Amino acid sequence: MGFAQVSCRVPHRLLDALSSGAEGLERIDCTSLRQYLALSRGVLAPKLSRVLDAEELEHLVLVVTEAFVNSLPSQPADGAAGNLAAAARASVHCLRGAAVKDSCVLPGVVLQGADLPAEALDLLGLEAGAQGGESVTVEVGVLLLACSLDTHSNQYNSADVGGGACAAPARGVPLVMEQRDELAPGEAEDAELAGLIANLEALLEPRRNIRLVACQKGIHPALQEWLLAQGVVPCQRLGAARLSALALLAGCAPLETLTGPPEHTAVDTGFSRMQLNSRVVDGHNLLQLRSGGGALPTSSSSVALLLGCASDALADHLRPAAEAALKLLRGTMEQDSTALAGAA
Repeated sequence: MGFAQVSCRVPHRLLDALSSGAEGLERIDCTSLRQYLALSRGVLAPKLSRVLDAEELEHLVLVVTEAFVNSLPSQPADGAAGNLAAAARASVHCLRGAAVKDSCVLPGVVLQGADLPAEALDLLGLEAGAQGGESVTVEVGVLLLACSLDTHSNQYNSADVGGGACAAPARGVPLVMEQRDELAPGEAEDAELAGLIANLEALLEPRRNIRLVACQKGIHPALQEWLLAQGVVPCQRLGAARLSALALLAGCAPLETLTGPPEHTAVDTGFSRMQLNSRVVDGHNLLQLRSGGGALPTSSSSVALLLGCASDALADHLRPAAEAALKLLRGTMEQDSTALAGAA
């Protein structure tokens, strides 16, 4: 991928945002991506020149800059450059075992197959995508939760349906059944689980066609088992950043709690329809989520930066370096015009 290929992807709105300034103050003129490529290179080269060759480093510079450009919203609320940067979302993922040259940028939010139960694709009506391609896109209901779906006793705190970085691939219902046999919850936990299930059951009413529950925090293994039995895919421990990116795509805020007044479940907070497809990148099964037809209009954008890492040690270098470069690129747009004028 050359500079021209990246340049052709830059919409005029980006160049307009970078070249416009407040009345009476002059902004640093920016008519190409070369300055932003130089900024990315200035961050990445000192950190990675000893672990990457020149070609790998240049490819990483290109994809990091591409991720920043494609994450900028198409229609900012007031056109301010700082608001452009604040609305940008670029999540970084490491594809362990993949080559650095396979690093790429995908629109939307990406979940790795190892973070989901083995039954996920079947329950979502998807087939595994071909290498380098994607499967047929389906639109399903998604429930976004910022609260925990675990019990207070938290006996299963280490339980993970494939969600941890060092965890083995998920085995769905068999896995949680084994964990449940080892640690049977007590009466107090049984009552708490029953309450959680009752609240979830009210939220998963048929008309919403919920097929994916995306939770920022942990989901109790017994609840994972129950959701799978209902034909719903549980996705836990997304973290605040990825849930925020999903919320931007969905055009709705996540639910902060399962309990509340009667009207709490009547509004569409936490509910949205999203487009899903599966794809394979260098042997990694990925689930890609994008805005669905029912999502509210939003001026924000989210992209996923996929970094090929031959080893865990290389991932420990690449991810923080890429995040530092993205932070610097966003920071250049958050500076006010006075600071930029003074630097001109």
